[in-house]
Amino acid sequence: MEFVMNSLGFRFRQVIEAKGFAGGLCMMWRDNDIVEVLEYNKNLIAVQVSDKLCKWVLVGFYRPTYPAKKAKAWGNLSALLESFTCPWICMGDFNYTLYQDERAGGSKCSSSAVNHLKDLMFEFEAIDLGSSGNNFTWAKGKWGSVETLSRIIDHQLAIKNLDGVKASINAPAITHVMYADDIVLFSKATKRNATTIVKCIEKYCKWSGQSLNKAKSGVFFSKHTLLQSQRSIKHILKIKKLKHDAVYLGAPFCLSKSPSKDFKFLVDKLESKLTSWRSKTLSRAGRTTLIKSVAQAIPNYPMSSFKIPSGVCDKLDTLSRRFWWKPKSQNGHFLALTAWDNICKPTCKGGLGFRKAKEFNDALLAKLAWMIG
Repeated sequence: MEFVMNSLGFRFRQVIEAKGFAGGLCMMWRDNDIVEVLEYNKNLIAVQVSDKLCKWVLVGFYRPTYPAKKAKAWGNLSALLESFTCPWICMGDFNYTLYQDERAGGSKCSSSAVNHLKDLMFEFEAIDLGSSGNNFTWAKGKWGSVETLSRIIDHQLAIKNLDGVKASINAPAITHVMYADDIVLFSKATKRNATTIVKCIEKYCKWSGQSLNKAKSGVFFSKHTLLQSQRSIKHILKIKKLKHDAVYLGAPFCLSKSPSKDFKFLVDKLESKLTSWRSKTLSRAGRTTLIKSVAQAIPNYPMSSFKIPSGVCDKLDTLSRRFWWKPKSQNGHFLALTAWDNICKPTCKGGLGFRKAKEFNDALLAKLAWMIG
């Protein structure tokens, strides 16, 4: 616990020791002059904080798992909160949810089942302040997921042990982005930053019991990074250098001077699908379903992240259009009985609901811009 407290930058703590792997509580703080411990037991820790505005109480609560002890623990918490005359905040692991959408998996809770958290909030007319960060303590059997690593990296950036990368002079520094259980790290190409990143990963692995798969990891340098610096950083990180044509989640990790070549793989994927479909006898309804659900879904992820060249988008539309009108032939002329624009109209307006690749790409990028803005 001493190691964890020092790593997080705290100086003081109140600890309730665990019994084996069960129980145990800890509350940490930095300034002992404004914090006073009021009460603690195996289920809660209460401290009074005296800041510049007022005095208020912070209560950390952990509900016992044994049914026989639940009612007693909640009764003690209710009596403690009722004794306070100043503002208070209660947080912790209540093992209850207020709403069904706060649960992931499992069976639905009965509306008639006892919910001590709801009862307590109703009794004191308390307000749910919400939370930030990972919504669940456990994710896929792993404690904290990569959210824990994110906080470790943010701490190193805050104390200036790590230099992030800026998109412009006045932009905030970017150190990492996360997707599911993957993380992409950004920093200036220095040995100091590389050493800090290694320490962050080692700390996370030590806390979580997980380990880094270096065979599936890689490092990429900007073109202005000296070869000597690249060798030193690779030696510290002990991972290989990524190739320029590396692919991540079905999209190119880095773009070259020729975007059309970078995204040609989308055309190749679609052509390979159409080749296997041409050997089958498909009705118009079958071709419609394949185009909507498969052909036009292939570029979804790259289109949501990149501006696909117009030439590539036109080629994707051409392949889908030919397969619709002349499914058995890959070459030669074909007769189109109506314009492709009419077919791409919504079904409510007489079309088939096909998507034009260029317009769909613009819509996905607009959604991304809206989320960022």
